Amino acid sequence: VNFILQGQGFSLVSGIPPLPTPLLYSHVPTSWSIGYAGALMVTIMMLCVATALKIIAEFRAKHDFEISNLGTEPARYAKLIFTAWDWTIVDLNTAQDIKTTIVSNFEILKLEDDAGRIIAERTQKEWTRLYIRRSIGISLNMCL
Repeated sequence: VNFILQGQGFSLVSGIPPLPTPLLYSHVPTSWSIGYAGALMVTIMMLCVATALKIIAEFRAKHDFEISNLGTEPARYAKLIFTAWDWTIVDLNTAQDIKTTIVSNFEILKLEDDAGRIIAERTQKEWTRLYIRRSIGISLNMCL
């Protein structure tokens, strides 16, 4: 313990902050190297399989949700209308601020609906042009 407290139990390894010296050496005998590497690989493969299964389950749940809501418009405007006003307000300035906020929220919903309509009306040619522009932009960004 005195050896470590004096700082002699720590060393620098190629710019890495000081590490305890025992961490710089393997505690696994060389006769176990194949089994140890195999156990690591199996663990990594199990982690990859679990991750893939989780992603598949999330996509499946998202797809099921989208299918169940197909053709139905979300009641976004109704939610905003019924929850917008605070009935405990007695100050005129506060009421005016809330009215302004409600109007801006409706304008944002309208803009989102318009943007969604424009995106839905894109032709295949426009989608292709958009993806080409994105690819070129990402490539230039990565190169520079």
